[in-house]
This record gives sequence, C-alpha cells and structure tokens, in this order.
Amino acid sequence: MSQGAHSPPGLGRFIRHAALARAGSLAVAALSHVLAIRWLGAAGYGEFVVAEAAVFALGVIALYGNHLACFALAEQERPARPRTLLLEGSRIILTLWLLEAVLAAIVLIVLPGAGGMPTGMLVMSGVAVLGMALYRYLSELIRVALSAELANYFSGRGTGFVSSLVFCLLVVLCGVTARGLQDAEALLTCYAAAQWIGAFVALVFLRTSLREPAPEEGNSLSGAETRAALWLRGRSILLTQGLQLVMGNADLWVMGAFGSPEATGIYGLAKRFANWLVVPAGLIGMAGLKQAVVEFLRGDRVSDRFAREFRSAVRLSWFGTAAIVAVAAVVPIEWIARIGGAAAAQSRLFFVALGAGQLLRLAFGNGGLILTAAGFERDNLRAFSWGSALSLGIAAVLVPSLGAWGALLAFSVGTIAASVLVSRACRRRLGFNCDLIGPRGAA
Repeated sequence: MSQGAHSPPGLGRFIRHAALARAGSLAVAALSHVLAIRWLGAAGYGEFVVAEAAVFALGVIALYGNHLACFALAEQERPARPRTLLLEGSRIILTLWLLEAVLAAIVLIVLPGAGGMPTGMLVMSGVAVLGMALYRYLSELIRVALSAELANYFSGRGTGFVSSLVFCLLVVLCGVTARGLQDAEALLTCYAAAQWIGAFVALVFLRTSLREPAPEEGNSLSGAETRAALWLRGRSILLTQGLQLVMGNADLWVMGAFGSPEATGIYGLAKRFANWLVVPAGLIGMAGLKQAVVEFLRGDRVSDRFAREFRSAVRLSWFGTAAIVAVAAVVPIEWIARIGGAAAAQSRLFFVALGAGQLLRLAFGNGGLILTAAGFERDNLRAFSWGSALSLGIAAVLVPSLGAWGALLAFSVGTIAASVLVSRACRRRLGFNCDLIGPRGAA
C-alpha cells in the first residue's frame, strides 16, 4: 500500500471509546482496591494479591490465546461463525481448566499445604480462573461479532469495565454490611463473582449474533476445523503470553515467597496502579490492529500515515500518564492516608518509581499486538523471552535483600527491555515506527 494510504476511518472513534471505557474501569477498580486495603489491612490485602497473581497465571493458560486466535479465524476467506467460535473456544477453555484442577488436586494430595492457601481460597481461585478465561474470550468475540466500540467496555486482563464495575459494587456491598469485608477469601469471592457476572452480560450482548443462520456448507469453518485451528494457533500465542506473565509477575511471585504479607500488600497496591498506566496504549494497539494488518498484507508495510496517527495517540497517552505520575509525586501524603489509609500512603513512593519505569516503557510504543497479528509471533516471543529472563533473574537476586525495591527493579528492567526489542522488530518487519523517540520516516 502506498504511503498515502488512508488511515483507519474508525481509529479515532475507537480510541475515544477505549479511553472512556478504560477511564471508567480504572476509576471503579481504584476505588475497590483502595477500599479493600483499607478494610483488610496490608497483610490481608497482600494475601489477595498473591492469590490473584496465581489466578491470573492459570487463567492465561486456560484461555490458551483463543482471544487473539479467534480474530484471525473470523477474518479469513472461510471464516468461523461466532457461534462456532464460542462453542469450540469454550470447549478448549473448559478442557484446560479441568486439567489444571486435576493437577492441582494431585499436588495437594501429594504435598498437603503446597498451595499456601486455606481450602476455601483454593476453591474460589479455581472458580475465578474459569470465569476470567471465559470473560476475556467473550469480550473479544464481541469485538469480532459486534463492534470494537462495545468490546472496549469489556476487554481487559481481569480489569474490563464491566467486570471492574461489578467487582467494585460487590466490594462496597460486602464492606457496608454488618459482617463486613472480613478477609482475603471474601475479597477473592467478590473477584470471582465479578468475572462470572461479566461473562453473563457479554453473552446477553452476543445472543443475536449467535442466532444467525448457518451459511451454505463449505462457506465457513466447521466445528472440528475451528477447534483444530484454535489449538494450532493458540500454542505460540500461549507461549508468548506465558513469558509476558512471567515478566509482569515475577516480582510479585518472589515477593510472595520472600517478603512479608504486609510488604507484599503495600508493593502490590502500587504495582496494580502502575500497571494501569500502560493500559490506554494497549487499547490504542487494539483499536488499530485490523487496519495495520490489512495495510501490511496489501503492501508489505504499515503506512507512514497510520504510524503517525498511532504515535500521536500514544504520545497523548504518554503525557497523560506523566501527568498522573507527577501529581502522585506531589500530592500531600496526608491526603492519601486519609483516603486509603496508612498502607496506601506507604505505597506512594513505589508507585512513583514504577510510574517512571512505565513512562520509559511507553516511549517505545506498543506494537506487540500488531506484530503478532501480522504473523511475526517469533519476534514477540524473543522479546518477551529476554524480558521475562531479566525480570525473574533480577527478582531472584535482589528481592531477598532489597525487598520491594528489588521487585521494582526486576519489573521495570524486564518490561523496558521487552518494549525496546518489540519496537525494533516492528520497524524491521513491518516498516512500522511505533515508538516516540525513534526515527519518523521509513525503516
């Protein structure tokens, strides 16, 4: 495609919806987690942080990359119908979840207490894993079958607007009752319920698309073909996402093993807010995903016009993130303590330091999703291999001696390194200069 190719007509609209959805999601999520650490204390909240990290890891495995694989299957010449994608993708998710449950049961029988959690939390973690995987998959089926705008209000790695809103309402409801939000298990129950309620709401929106009559035989993929394609495509996606998972959670895993529950809770709150800083850039990537891939397939490169619009959106996100970090650095500590309690006030310094690392990470853009969708999964895999190795290695060496500061360095170095490598791969493979500090012309 020529360099004067039209930029995606809906990119700006998609980004506006994404920004609105994510702002709402972060607002209600921030409220729920601040209230949770205030009511439970740092130790109780720290127990939830460790459990949630495990739930997220197992949820990614159960999801098996279906949320990205379904996009390509729905766009090809012989597409898979939404109903077929739902049935076959859910079958894979359920199969892997049952396998996880059986393996967990065997481990607990052989090594009682290996999970480090009470029985109630272990059971609720399993419920949350399946709910999270189904919710995440359904959110992308909405993008495939209905609209990207609506999908933006569901999408998110456990923090979509719908699930976050339900979680917040459940936390507040538990907190204001006579019994109150008593422990980490109660908070985990709210989290699991939010994922399942979000999945049900997504199904309600999808019901019309799922009832569409089947096309003539041979014009779409059968159930068996769809299932086989999902298994095949999911392998590489799962491996890459597994490495992303290690890179993004090694600090919390090692903190959970070597740090106290109080320190883990304080650092975990700061980490949660810092992770949310890069979410807008991720949604920008999702908004431009289809157009960028179409341009590359037609002309062996992403147009400069699209790249400029993409960078402009990411740059706006960067300045917004910088403003948030700057405000957090100067706001009176007494205000934070008054709103979130002493633990939230102690997490402020960690958030500002993590935020500085996230700003450097964002300076290299966010082209990973586009790189994957264009067929260069190996480049993403290589980037996250280095990032995860750095994060895990630094965490193992520094957390036992430096505690939360070692965890902070491990996360920041790993994610920045991966972002640099992804940016270089986008320029080399797609002719797509997605970062904010590199050359603006053709690669």
